[in-house]
Amino acid sequence: MTRLSCSLCIFGSRADLLRAARLRPDLAAEYARVEDEIGHRFRNDLSMAEIIAAANP
Repeated sequence: MTRLSCSLCIFGSRADLLRAARLRPDLAAEYARVEDEIGHRFRNDLSMAEIIAAANP
């Protein structure tokens, strides 16, 4: 990880987010559920669903 922050931080790089989703799949899934519930993406340019899909090809 290139940053010292929350594992799934909106400021993290794409590589860090993919790694975090692999290391903490339950947390990533919870973030994805919240995205669906509130109708907003994790980041403007990247949803948690996209992160999870890319982390688990």
